[in-house]
Amino acid sequence: MITTIIGITIPIAVAIALFAFFWGVFRGFGKMDSVDKRVEARQMLVWSLIGLFVILTLGGIVALFGTFLPDLQAGA
Repeated sequence: MITTIIGITIPIAVAIALFAFFWGVFRGFGKMDSVDKRVEARQMLVWSLIGLFVILTLGGIVALFGTFLPDLQAGA
């Protein structure tokens, strides 16, 4: 049951992190004249990439647990 919940939330979290990344890209290109806005957009890009990395890493760990411990799979 837990792996099913995590399996559902990981794609949603990836979508949110990708949205934040592309939002930072658009904000960065839209505010090329303001240094403060560029720095803010760059921070958003960095944090969204870090978040995406963490989310995908957790998804991989959950997949490994599902592979090595078949009792944790949703169908079992």
